[in-house]
Amino acid sequence: MKTKFLFLIVLSLLVSSTINAQIVNNFVEANHDCYRIDSIHDKPPISLQEWTIQYLKTLKGLPTGNLRKIGERKDQYDMYSSSWNYDDSLSLSYDTQNGNVLTELFLEYNQDSSAWFNSFLRENTYNTNGWLIQKIGKIWNGTSWINSYKENFNFNAQGLVVEKVYYEWNGSEWLPINRITNTYNSNQWVDTLMTFIWDNLNSQWIFDKRNIYQYDAHGNCTELITQRWIGSYWLNELKFITFYTADNQFHYGYKYFWNTVSNSWNNSHKDSTLFISNTNREEYQYLWDVNTSNWKYNKRKIQTFTTSNILVEQYLQEWSTNSQWINNSHFVYTLDAQENYSTYEYHEWHPYYGWIFINKELFTFNNDNYLTYQLKQKTLYPGQINWVNEEQKFFWYEVNPFVSIADVSVQYQVNIFPNPAKDYLLLTMKTHDNEDVEVIIYNLNGAIVYNTKFTSIGQTTRIMDVSNLLPGTYFLQIKTIHGFINNKLIKS
Repeated sequence: MKTKFLFLIVLSLLVSSTINAQIVNNFVEANHDCYRIDSIHDKPPISLQEWTIQYLKTLKGLPTGNLRKIGERKDQYDMYSSSWNYDDSLSLSYDTQNGNVLTELFLEYNQDSSAWFNSFLRENTYNTNGWLIQKIGKIWNGTSWINSYKENFNFNAQGLVVEKVYYEWNGSEWLPINRITNTYNSNQWVDTLMTFIWDNLNSQWIFDKRNIYQYDAHGNCTELITQRWIGSYWLNELKFITFYTADNQFHYGYKYFWNTVSNSWNNSHKDSTLFISNTNREEYQYLWDVNTSNWKYNKRKIQTFTTSNILVEQYLQEWSTNSQWINNSHFVYTLDAQENYSTYEYHEWHPYYGWIFINKELFTFNNDNYLTYQLKQKTLYPGQINWVNEEQKFFWYEVNPFVSIADVSVQYQVNIFPNPAKDYLLLTMKTHDNEDVEVIIYNLNGAIVYNTKFTSIGQTTRIMDVSNLLPGTYFLQIKTIHGFINNKLIKS
């Protein structure tokens, strides 16, 4: 029980840290190609709607769909009794003013007493704009809730996070632990991210690390330098240089480390993408060989995409000492008619059995493309397809009283044509006189790739140039005084 309890606390903090990394980094995450060389994020979001919930709603507490999640439950499978056992659950509550998530309550199921017990509680606070300004995490001591950690957020006038401060509770007061600050350029892209740690002895913040970013005219991150504070000056650590194709796709990039002896950048890694066709790519990673002063193979990804640019299969291979590619891992997805991931299988290479099945996941969605059920299975014996249940999750939703996509869409008579779009997108909508409207297009990584604002008078027609967007799936959001209208956009 105690181990499980501590695990849930750590897991909750990790989840919170992940979400807050999206919040604080904002455009850092959006322009993540600077990190491409170290990227291990092979598993994309399971659906556009789920990405919308995870990114947009957690970013500023904005309602983004006609449904909102009210809870989920995880069960573990007992192979000995061939039955499912409750494990833990999550329930959410919302405020009645803006529909923001107020509390997230985690419960743990005790098999011995056959009862649910409190485990972890997260309380959220928002400002008048509906932006998340504070999170407080609490743990259950058996009789009452005890403070655990706190995170405070500050924004600039554009609604971008400029500061996050993390505290821990010592039993009587909040102690500052670390701090992150962002500065932005004229395009509202992060140009400097700095981290601080709290000096208890002198009761002040001291520098820790710093990231410095540069971008091209399209918002692609072309250079990232990471530095560490060593007491009186910033010491270089790593540098990433990234190049893109004419249509803004990642082409190749270099990673360097700072040599403190020669005071210069030295080669470390190199990444490159080979575009075989519209649906097939190969990504290569190289390591710098100091003995031969040449790049040598390290890893390779062989990827297959749909015509909508959704990853459905990938092989990972490693370069051997025998100068040949050796299989390492393989995963494959299947999609439903709405392009949600319906199944996922992960395989590993075995020198005797060949490809062996490791685990599998199955996903079920409702008519609104919200995830309602997730089943995880694993194999027990190498070389045999003998799937055994491992874990299952259920997700519950309710009608979002603040935003109804269908009602708002009908009210504004929105029409987007053509979809799929190639170069231009025609938007027609019926609005009130002198109504401010904003159109934002996000890619699946959460990056804002297109943004326009206009004042609409009655029937409005807008032509939007999307020729610079890469082929694939996007999320188009229209902000009005009455709410949000969300659409999936396909760029051909």
